[in-house]
Amino acid sequence: MKYLLKKRLWFLVLISSTLLFSLVTLYPTWLTHVPPQVYGKKKFGWLQPNVYKVGDNVDLLVNKAISTLNADLKPYIYHDLPFVCPPTSVRKPVHLEFDSLFRGDTLSESDYKLKFGDDYECEILCARKTNKNGVSKAIDMIKQDYQILWSIDDELPISMPYISTITQRKKYIPGFPLGRFDKDKNKVYLYNHSMLVIRYNAIDDDKFTIVGFEVYLRSVSDYHCPGASKNYEEYELVIPENDDDLTFIPFTYSVYWREEFDIDWTSRWNLFDNDIEEEDPKLINKSMLSNIMQPTRTGLFLLPLIIFSIIIVKVVENGEKNKFTTEAQLASKCWIESNNINLKSSFSASILTLVISMGVQSIFSLIGIIILKLSIYKLHDISNIVLLNIFIWFIEGILASSFLGTWLRMNILNKKSINYNPKFSILCGSLLPFLLMIFVYPIHSIVWLIESSSRYPFKTLTMMISFFYIICVPFSIIGGGLAKKYRKHYKEMFGNITLDNENNDNDEKKRFKAQHRPSSINKNKLGTLVYSLITAIVPFFIIKSELYWIFTNKWLNYTTFIKSFIFLIIKLFIIIITVSSTSLVGLFVNIMMTKKGISQWRDDPISLRWSCFLNSFNICYLTGLYSLYYIIEVIRIHGFSMTVLTIFYTIALNVILGISCGAIAYMTCYWLIIKLYKNTN
Repeated sequence: MKYLLKKRLWFLVLISSTLLFSLVTLYPTWLTHVPPQVYGKKKFGWLQPNVYKVGDNVDLLVNKAISTLNADLKPYIYHDLPFVCPPTSVRKPVHLEFDSLFRGDTLSESDYKLKFGDDYECEILCARKTNKNGVSKAIDMIKQDYQILWSIDDELPISMPYISTITQRKKYIPGFPLGRFDKDKNKVYLYNHSMLVIRYNAIDDDKFTIVGFEVYLRSVSDYHCPGASKNYEEYELVIPENDDDLTFIPFTYSVYWREEFDIDWTSRWNLFDNDIEEEDPKLINKSMLSNIMQPTRTGLFLLPLIIFSIIIVKVVENGEKNKFTTEAQLASKCWIESNNINLKSSFSASILTLVISMGVQSIFSLIGIIILKLSIYKLHDISNIVLLNIFIWFIEGILASSFLGTWLRMNILNKKSINYNPKFSILCGSLLPFLLMIFVYPIHSIVWLIESSSRYPFKTLTMMISFFYIICVPFSIIGGGLAKKYRKHYKEMFGNITLDNENNDNDEKKRFKAQHRPSSINKNKLGTLVYSLITAIVPFFIIKSELYWIFTNKWLNYTTFIKSFIFLIIKLFIIIITVSSTSLVGLFVNIMMTKKGISQWRDDPISLRWSCFLNSFNICYLTGLYSLYYIIEVIRIHGFSMTVLTIFYTIALNVILGISCGAIAYMTCYWLIIKLYKNTN
């Protein structure tokens, strides 16, 4: 422990102990899974089902079309397809949560009529009028194996049932194909009739929950519904000869409600589980390792950065005299001298400290969000032990941010007084939740006023305000108090690092001027460009590659909850290592090749600290541009409210990503500068 304190690696104890607690508590299945609900007994999960009565309206939401043949093929919004029934004017897009937006979901209301318990043997949806281009598009998408995604009851996907060859039990495959391609006859058939079978479970005499949503597809040449009969003619897609020729495609559907006795709401997602692990348990572990190491682009970028970063650290530790160490010593002195300019009264330094504390809080909170989303995605409920883990990570985010912000402000290097301000500690630990709260509330209020929704989230708002005052403020004070005591303990064990204020400053300045004449302008411009490329573009491509691999990786669909958690934590650490390595390499390039670097830092020492933060914060500009492209070209959001919410959440994500990367870069450079200064003094 004393060694970790001396090396300023106290956070390793905090992170490793909490990760160990999460792994130990989340590994047992009986702790993470919510037991099935028995009528008359309490349910221990935190998510409650939608309860229906006979005759209640059930919304069928259409989403998008994706290709299972090639993940790189462009997804399409379902209602934008030129050969399916367009929505009527009363149907609107559905507000999406942030993770749904990130997955590219585009949920919208449909004209399928579903009333709980009411069967419809045959309903005509529309006669879709399309042209030559529409028919050609349908043929191409069927040959590319595009699948359609619908859902009911919040997020229960429409599925095609099959019998598992391993367990001999019924299983579900989410989605359904647009049609089929007969390679022998070279003909394409469109599935234009859907037989929808909705399975429900009774929890009372007049209360029911939905546990399954099945589809059985037919290609029918006219408007009749064949049911289970095979005596019908299929609808073949034939491209018209002329561009102006119109084609009318008949769309029909039927609806059947069937009671399910063996499956209830808590176990309905078990039908989607893959049986690979039951067939070969070792296969899932091999797949996990291969998926961690699979993105070769990440390895090609990351490995040289890590090697170069290690070389930089070793050079600093050895203390050998060379051009880099000479320049770096001047830079470290500029960094340390920023503590002599009355840092506690510097507005710029205070803002920097607040932003860094918010970045640290974002990283800790992200792990809690990962656990929350994995529990919903894999377990489809939230058990008490999962909620405890989420709570601990959020609390640690508050403690770490208030601790770090207070620590940086007290400036352990040469301030004689403790300089502890509890108000600043509260600001460090509570500013991020406060900003999110004051932005989320007005945005959702505007959307609510425009759409006149009767489901205004008063409960959510009350919980946010209560969380802020009951949790954030007290734990921020605790974190600041711990920083105060830790600093006092640190001084007693190791003493203070003091500046060497000898009288040879003039000689040093002369050497500085001789070494930094404004002669190599092109070289310095090149250095600035290289610095920006290293600290922003390289991490951007690695982050983009890792996130793309996570969201398109089918392995995550059938692995366990704990293995998914380990996989995502490893990916998070890869991103952290990437930002740390690029910050060290970027600092090296900045010191060696930037024209204004050392001279500007002497005039304004705090600018060096801002430079270390901002050059990794610049990642958010690149992710912002990519997000804009994603919204316009991929999601193609419609409607005012959806556009406002999407833009707001996108901006919030990019800013939080930027300050998180900036905080990682700043603390990495801070660690190297202090190491260099101690070795040279």
